[in-house]
Amino acid sequence: MMKKCILFLSCLAFIFAMPIQGKSEVLKKEDISYNLGVFGNINYATKDRDRQHHSFYLGEFDLYGTANYERMSFLAELLIEFEGQAIELDMERIWIGYSFSDLLTLRAGRHHASLGYWNRTYHHGKQLFVTVERPFVIAFEGEGGVIPAHIVGLEAEGRVSVGAINLKYELQVGNGPTITSDGKLDPNNSSDDNPSKEWVARLSGTSPALPGFTFGLSGTSFKITQADNTIINEKVAGLDVSYIRGDLEVLGEVFRLKNSDKEANLGYVQAAYNISKYSVTPYVRHERMDVEDGDPYLDALGGRKDRTQDIAGARYDINERSSLKAQYRRDKEKSLDTKNVFEVQWAFAF
Repeated sequence: MMKKCILFLSCLAFIFAMPIQGKSEVLKKEDISYNLGVFGNINYATKDRDRQHHSFYLGEFDLYGTANYERMSFLAELLIEFEGQAIELDMERIWIGYSFSDLLTLRAGRHHASLGYWNRTYHHGKQLFVTVERPFVIAFEGEGGVIPAHIVGLEAEGRVSVGAINLKYELQVGNGPTITSDGKLDPNNSSDDNPSKEWVARLSGTSPALPGFTFGLSGTSFKITQADNTIINEKVAGLDVSYIRGDLEVLGEVFRLKNSDKEANLGYVQAAYNISKYSVTPYVRHERMDVEDGDPYLDALGGRKDRTQDIAGARYDINERSSLKAQYRRDKEKSLDTKNVFEVQWAFAF
C-alpha cells in the first residue's frame, strides 16, 4: 500500500515537473501552474452503529494534485481509507478538462455528481466541513450512500447572466451505478453493466438582489440491473438552498427518490455561526430519511429504514490549515436502538 501511495505521488511530481517536448517547441515547467496537497483527520467517538466501543480512529487521508496549462486543466484525487484492519486505496476523482469560454468547459473522467450543493462544494477534505462528517443522506457510496456521488464519463459546465440572475449549469453523462453484493452503490469505473447511461443535471443561480443566496435544482436518472436481471428505473430530483454571508451559514437540501413502485424523501438543514473573536463556530444540523416499505432500490441497498439525526457541536479554528471539532449526535433509526454519540475530530490541510 505504501509503495502504491509513493508511486502515485512520484508520478504526479514527475508529470508536473518535467518539460513536455513537442515537434517544434518545448513546454517549460514555468508554463504550467500546479498544486499538490493533502487533507486528513484524526477522530475519537463513543460507540455508534459502526463501533461497539469508544474508539480513536484514523479518518481519510486525501492526496490531490491539480495542474493548469492555457485552457486545459487536470485533477487527480486519491483517498486512503482505513477500514478495520484493512487499508483501502480509492481514486475518487480524476479528469482532464478544456475551457472554451465562460459558457462551456468540458471535462472527461471520474467526477463528483452534480447533485445538490454539498457534493460539488466540499468534496472529501474534512477541513472544508464545519461539521465532523457529511450528512448521512448524501453519504458517499462506500459509506452507505443511497444517491450516486460519483460518475464516470463526460461533464459540461458553464455560466451565463440572464438579467439580474447569474446562472450556472452542470450536465453530466456516464456509466450508471451498480449495486454490489454487499449492498453498496458502485459507479462502474471500467465498464457499464447495462446499455443505459446515467444523466445528471444541475442548474443553480445567484442574484445581487439576494446577496449570499444560492438556489439549485438538480436531478438524475439511471437504471440498476439486479441479480435476477430485473431492472430498477430510478430517478432522483433535488432542491438546494444556501445562504452564506458574513459569519452566518445556512444550508439545506431535499431529494426525492422515485421508481415505478415506491418513493423516498430525504434531506437536511444545517446552520452555523462563526464567532470570529474566538475562532469558534457553533453549528446545528437536522437530517431525515423517510422510506416506504418494500422499495426495491433501497431494499437492494441493505433494506434502508426511516432515520433521523440531530447534531449540535462547535468547531475551533487553530489556524486556516487546521481545526478541532466536537459534536453530539443523536441517531434514531426505525426498529433499531437510538444512538447517542459524542465525537471529536482534528482536521488539517496542507
